[in-house]
Amino acid sequence: MLEAPALRHRSRMYCKMFFPRTPPGWRDTLRGALVATGSIAVLSVGSVAYLRLGANFEQRDASDALASVVLLGLWLYAANIALLVGYRVARSDVRP
Repeated sequence: MLEAPALRHRSRMYCKMFFPRTPPGWRDTLRGALVATGSIAVLSVGSVAYLRLGANFEQRDASDALASVVLLGLWLYAANIALLVGYRVARSDVRP
């Protein structure tokens, strides 16, 4: 098992590897933001479509309500991935 200083060093190493110190230009930032925003918009439309058309909350059992909670968790996870993809798109042309 790793000690606390080793874990801190490893986490700093990963942060420096994934998040370099040089900021991207405004055009790259805009492109990454558009990719992230578009992805999150598509995810939102899909989840709202399921809640409006697919879920039946008038039933007495809780299967659709539980499915909507799971859908919310999946949406949050996918939205975070979309943000990371937008960041990687913004950083694609920048060389450290």
